Amino acid sequence: MKRIGILTYFTDIPYFNDINPGMNLQAYGVYQMLKDQYPNDQIEFIRYHSWWAFWRIYISNITLASFIKDCKQFYKYKKFAQYFPRSQKALICLDYEKSSKFINNLNYDVIYVGSDTLLELIRAPKNEITAYWLSPIIKAKKFMIAASARDTSYDKLTQQQRARMKLSINSFLAMGVRDQATYELINNFLKENDERLEMVPDPTFYYNINYRDADLYAQENGLAGCKKPIVCFHLLKTNQWADKLAEIYHKQGYLIASLRPYKYADFLLKDLSPTEFAGIFKYFKITITHRFHDTVFCIKNISPVLIYLPSASYKNLEGNSKQSSIMESFDLKGTNYIDNINMLTAEEIKEKADIAYIAFNKKKDNIKELLLLYKKQLKEYINKTAEIL
Repeated sequence: MKRIGILTYFTDIPYFNDINPGMNLQAYGVYQMLKDQYPNDQIEFIRYHSWWAFWRIYISNITLASFIKDCKQFYKYKKFAQYFPRSQKALICLDYEKSSKFINNLNYDVIYVGSDTLLELIRAPKNEITAYWLSPIIKAKKFMIAASARDTSYDKLTQQQRARMKLSINSFLAMGVRDQATYELINNFLKENDERLEMVPDPTFYYNINYRDADLYAQENGLAGCKKPIVCFHLLKTNQWADKLAEIYHKQGYLIASLRPYKYADFLLKDLSPTEFAGIFKYFKITITHRFHDTVFCIKNISPVLIYLPSASYKNLEGNSKQSSIMESFDLKGTNYIDNINMLTAEEIKEKADIAYIAFNKKKDNIKELLLLYKKQLKEYINKTAEIL
């Protein structure tokens, strides 16, 4: 029996209290894939994190109702975390050598790194990389699965970072990455046509949505059977156009659901569990968001979406980002993605949302075909790694 470790972000109370639905659903998607591929082997999540994540209530626009919803959501995530089998030992550490020794001493036969933006360096010490770039001292056979380095660019790396990264890359047997920016980064270290590197879809495309939880939540909170169209906002407090955009939608007869507390919200969805989140987007006429996994689950629910880049820091020097990559993969980048949204007025954003709605609906059949294709590609990638073993 093989011992297989998954190295990724996931809610691991009390060490990693990040309340992030996409993070947890993609982790669970990886687990589902590996359980299907290795039904008789031991699979668990490695309780290693390079940084602490503390649960914080959402302060902006806080009310008693939003505070209660925050607490309720934390409880739901604590329950969902029980679905993750995990290593007995845990470590929170940024030191590359100490972290690598910890992972090696867990004695896994195989380690899958990913998904999520584990390969990013925004929290790495100066002139260093993180232990998610697995060290050659780790004896396990190593694979990446939908890993992402976010905005990390080769040209910005120091010589020491490049040297460590090259050693890590050379120790992987296959590297499935999630976005073009990460593909370009790793490709800088490889010889031409290295077959170990390939693009693979996000593991949430493998995850099967169970609508029971989302439908019950929608019924209890007035979304199901609502007579007015609902637009979902997941906006930033720095988006100065938000109030005006909400006013425009309200005047046109819409109700507004929001994933963050705002006065304009008719439905505050701050207490969603990961499984409720996965299916809730089918209740919206369109979603306007900056979040990658909001977009993924809009697509999985065949619900129109307009995604915008939160800031220029989310793209690499070539201009690629996970937000642009996901829309490009569904041939929606030209109509359903905005690179510089704060240059637009609320009226212009509403016009773009209307265009996005039409474009998405025109491509529904193509989207459904691609969803099946991406799930198949994930399965094929896992089969490929198993054959290497």
